[in-house]
Amino acid sequence: MIKVLKWPIIFGISVFGALFIWAFIYNLLGNDLNNFSDIFNNYYVYLIIGISLIFIPLLIRAYKKNELKESRLKDLFFIIILGISLSLFYNTLIFNLNKIYNFTNLYEGSVNTLVVLISTGLIAPIIEELMFRGIVYNELKKLFSKMKSIILCSVIFAILHFTGVQIIYAFGFSFLLIFVYEKYKTIKAPIILHMTSNITTTLFVPFLIKDYIVVNHLIQIVAIIIFGLVLYFKIYKKS
Repeated sequence: MIKVLKWPIIFGISVFGALFIWAFIYNLLGNDLNNFSDIFNNYYVYLIIGISLIFIPLLIRAYKKNELKESRLKDLFFIIILGISLSLFYNTLIFNLNKIYNFTNLYEGSVNTLVVLISTGLIAPIIEELMFRGIVYNELKKLFSKMKSIILCSVIFAILHFTGVQIIYAFGFSFLLIFVYEKYKTIKAPIILHMTSNITTTLFVPFLIKDYIVVNHLIQIVAIIIFGLVLYFKIYKKS
């Protein structure tokens, strides 16, 4: 299992190592470490972006070592609609449930939308899909059955999302990401799905926070209708 978890472990050590060095230099320059948490909260995302950009080519190289034959990506429109619909449905549901019983702080505070789009919308899906679906999942398949590999990969992916509601969502989302990866035989499929979902969430959540009625109720229905129509015509076309 150490080989399976090699890249998540290396990535985690790199992040915490960089954080330790950052704190050490901050203290060495005569600054009070008690103030470091404020600096960290404001700028840690830039640290993650920098480390991720270093890891992307390394993960691509490791993924290609599996000698997997990448297929041409098909049904791009369907994957995008799936990602958008999933994000709209999930966030609307969780946001409204959270108003009844507060169980997450995902919809509190303000964020730098551009930075989040770059980090969460673009870089994170590439890193996570190469690492988990591209490497961890394929390594697990060498040791276990496909279903057991799917479950184990999803559990690992979920645990690394730390908070309760994100763990549950990440576990289910991983099944879908593996499904599109297996269906289209290319890592580009789960990357596009993951990107679309994360970008939609980043752009959509501010409207949820403003508590617009049209957003909280109608857009969820629209998302389901659009996805249903696309799915229907996809099946109809095949038949």
